Amino acid sequence: MQEFRVQLNNGSIAGVASFVFFLLFHYAGFNPFGAISYIVLWLPFLFSYLTIKTIRDEQMEGYISYGQAFVKSGMMIFVWASLSGMLVYLFGFLVDDSWVEIFINQSLKDLEPAAEFLGEDLIESAVKAIEESTVFSLAWSDFQTKALGGLVVSFIMAAFLYKKPPFIQ
Repeated sequence: MQEFRVQLNNGSIAGVASFVFFLLFHYAGFNPFGAISYIVLWLPFLFSYLTIKTIRDEQMEGYISYGQAFVKSGMMIFVWASLSGMLVYLFGFLVDDSWVEIFINQSLKDLEPAAEFLGEDLIESAVKAIEESTVFSLAWSDFQTKALGGLVVSFIMAAFLYKKPPFIQ
């Protein structure tokens, strides 16, 4: 378990930070899954960087392969996405689920301008899908978005931070 300490710590801190931003957006009256959520796009980059750099410099004597960097960052991303999604779900299930209604109203409002470009059937199915949103479906979607986006971040950060040992003959 000690070998995963950095990934678990950084993923946990990032997950709690994401949840704090979720709460700030919600209590400020914004849709926490709307456009304002782009403000926290720096979180996975920062914590992925910290994870790879710490492991490379402190545990692997200053060298790390691309694959190792990607896997270590990916583990941190999974912890971050899991914890954030779980906290969002628990908050909505146990404390306050009014953010679901905010999400539905904002999404329906955002769909109106697209109505003239999309067909009536497509609009109806989109409205139906939005109106069926629940705490679980939104928390699951939050997890999936963070996990998939985080994997892209892991690819990028691993490319910047990997460092091969010098070749000695």
